[in-house]
Amino acid sequence: MPLYHYKARGPRGDAVEGRLEAATAEAVASELMEGGLTPVAIEETRDQGGVTPWWRRLAGGPRPGELARFARQMHSLLHAGVPLIQALQGLTRAYAGSPLAEVLQRIIRSLEAGHDLASALHRQPETFSPLFVALVRMGEQSGRLEAIFAALARDLEREEQTRKRLRAASRYPLLVIAVTLIAVAVIDLQVVPAFAQVFRQFGTELPLPTRVLLASSRLLIQGWPVLLLGLLLGGLGLRLYLQDERSRYRWDRWRLHLPLLGPLLQQAALARFGHGFALAQASGLPLITGLTLVARALGNRFIESRILAMRDGIERGERLSETARRSGVFDDLALQMFAVGETTGTLDDLMEEIAGYYDRELDYALDRLSAAVEPLLTLIVALLVGLVAVAVFLPWWDLARVVLHGGH
Repeated sequence: MPLYHYKARGPRGDAVEGRLEAATAEAVASELMEGGLTPVAIEETRDQGGVTPWWRRLAGGPRPGELARFARQMHSLLHAGVPLIQALQGLTRAYAGSPLAEVLQRIIRSLEAGHDLASALHRQPETFSPLFVALVRMGEQSGRLEAIFAALARDLEREEQTRKRLRAASRYPLLVIAVTLIAVAVIDLQVVPAFAQVFRQFGTELPLPTRVLLASSRLLIQGWPVLLLGLLLGGLGLRLYLQDERSRYRWDRWRLHLPLLGPLLQQAALARFGHGFALAQASGLPLITGLTLVARALGNRFIESRILAMRDGIERGERLSETARRSGVFDDLALQMFAVGETTGTLDDLMEEIAGYYDRELDYALDRLSAAVEPLLTLIVALLVGLVAVAVFLPWWDLARVVLHGGH
């Protein structure tokens, strides 16, 4: 994507300057405004300074768990009265060898150049989301920066726990399928070709299951470069496909309709929305800004579009509960909580209740997934093993009949 150099003004009129990669200058302006900045000048540039080189991006940035730990440590240091730059310098030494150390060094240089912390974080978009930056900006303006870091730490830790639960739920079925496929491949590559030659010497025709197994064996032995190239091209094609916004929207919508997995992904995204929106409201972000930033942090373009449609409805003067009902992504219980929160003025508290409700629904979805996957895996493994057993042992019966017939 093109690189743009921008100049902007912060909420207190301070000058902010930096570079961002985006599809258009309008996209840069939109991202700046979402971060609480007012664009002054945006120009496309060929200079790649200030943008992480591709080889560093390939090596990977800070892990999600590191950001939660960083936020927790920043809260502790600021609460103890440690000056901001000194706190960051100490954390840079603590994260030596991690990609986060280099990010913190760039933040320190921005602070020493006169930028505020939010502007310095905004210049590291690969590490800090617009929501993270906006909340830090609100903390600086309100003098509650340490409280904001504590809230961010809780939110990031909760997200990390959700990711761990999702990985744990998928680890067992993936392991069983991988072990089964490896066993089948070993039989296909080593056992079947060895005894197939014996059967040919006796002139017996191999049964259909064995011929299919032999064909797959030849395909693996002779065609593995083509298969590997196909997998690589398929992965690259999917990556390019998902770079298009419309394609990513269709992909994310399709994922939500997958059996067993779709409901789980939707519950996880809605729980993330509830916690993020409650945090944005409690931190003082305007309703429209909070909805925009939280929607962009959900990781699902379909649900994001529904949340942004809610924002557009509120901008037209509609009630939040009405727009939530029209979005079609919330269930009746959550919609009732939206309505009560608007009526009583306790939307912040009720958003936490909604988030907790979707956390519990996520737990139920994980339990249902485990309960459904185990018998399904058993059936799949039994079918694979049965097919291989038939393909391997059926020719022996034919061979026995040939030998016995020859003996007569």
